[in-house]
Amino acid sequence: MKICIAIQEDNGMQSRIASYFEGASYYLVGDPQSMVYTIYDFEKYFPVGDNTPIEVLKSMNIGAVICSQLKNGVAEQLQKSGISLFQADSDVACEAIEHFVKGCLQPYSAKIA
Repeated sequence: MKICIAIQEDNGMQSRIASYFEGASYYLVGDPQSMVYTIYDFEKYFPVGDNTPIEVLKSMNIGAVICSQLKNGVAEQLQKSGISLFQADSDVACEAIEHFVKGCLQPYSAKIA
């Protein structure tokens, strides 16, 4: 299963997790078991304004999102798309992925903004 984490900068696995999933400049996408990942600059990789992050995630077969916070309605849209949501428990992508693999992350609980 592929996972996706919204990150603040392109700093590899040491990237800091973005405060909000939507609107992040970068998304780390990969396989948590193999630790093979790619960082996408959303505006450069998906320059067409018609794509939303949710549509892009569905097209990439993302099975789970690890996030700090989601804005109104986004959690519901992701879940309707079959994407599982998990609450980030650290500020750094590599730690969140490690906790995901170990089964330590909690399901996302909405923090409405």
